[in-house]
Amino acid sequence: SLRLINRRNEFFTPTVDSLALQADVYEFMEANSQALRTWYRFLNICDESALAEAYEGLAVNYMNLGKESQAAYYYNLLLRVDDELTEESKMDIVEMFSKPKRDAFKIVYPPEKADYTEQMEKGLRALKDGDFACARTYLEQVQEGAKQYKNAQNLLAITCLLEDKKDEARNICQKLLSQDENDVQANTTYAALLGQSEERQKAKEIAIKLSKIQTSDSDELYKIATVCCENDMHAQALEKFVQLEKEIKNDGNLLYFKGVAAFKSGDVDLAIETFGKLLTVYPEAAVVRYYYDILRYYRENKEKEVPMPE
Repeated sequence: SLRLINRRNEFFTPTVDSLALQADVYEFMEANSQALRTWYRFLNICDESALAEAYEGLAVNYMNLGKESQAAYYYNLLLRVDDELTEESKMDIVEMFSKPKRDAFKIVYPPEKADYTEQMEKGLRALKDGDFACARTYLEQVQEGAKQYKNAQNLLAITCLLEDKKDEARNICQKLLSQDENDVQANTTYAALLGQSEERQKAKEIAIKLSKIQTSDSDELYKIATVCCENDMHAQALEKFVQLEKEIKNDGNLLYFKGVAAFKSGDVDLAIETFGKLLTVYPEAAVVRYYYDILRYYRENKEKEVPMPE
């Protein structure tokens, strides 16, 4: 149905009805970022009578992405413009953003009983924002022995790598791996470090080791697959991406890397199929469309000795 909607919107000017339907399909597919994009297009052309529908769509999809501040903003707008909301519905929205009361006291010692959730959240947020000094400040507060210590050290190693402090990152990774040689996060960070340090053979050895680890954790599978890609182990990466796609539906990055891995593994048909699926969900992906068209041209003309795309 999404392909038909895309084709309709490609040949005709999108209407509020066609955009609302498209957004609903995206939401059903859990492609919330695309649903948001579509609701903004809807908001750009709708009249005042449809504002409530747009605000609700934006709020729901921001909430599904875990972005509470943005969701709260659009729920607030919804409350202002929708006179048909019942008091019960209004209370449901308010309760959605009610925070549980924090305990007045928290254990900070001994470390194995301490809760460093706040430091981990702030450290990760700072890391994502590119504020490495701030991230380091929070992550270094997590004491050895705490249940969050290993995750904090893994994030600290990434921080060091992004700060180009390779020796410190190496020491952290080696310490973690001395405690657990199959630590996927530490191995992937260490492999990235070795790759940047031109120690390609050692990075490849880690990639080979990771590819043999059996895990059902989607985060670990993604890390293993990307390390395999970075070390030209495309068949192993493809195997992991195929497994991942059963759990993570319609993720643009996943589909892109799966398509690349399929192509690099020599499976042109699967690469075309994967890029086609990606373009159905993300029709604005111009780079993907470029390679999709090249691969289709190659498949249709390979008997004419058209060279294999690089």
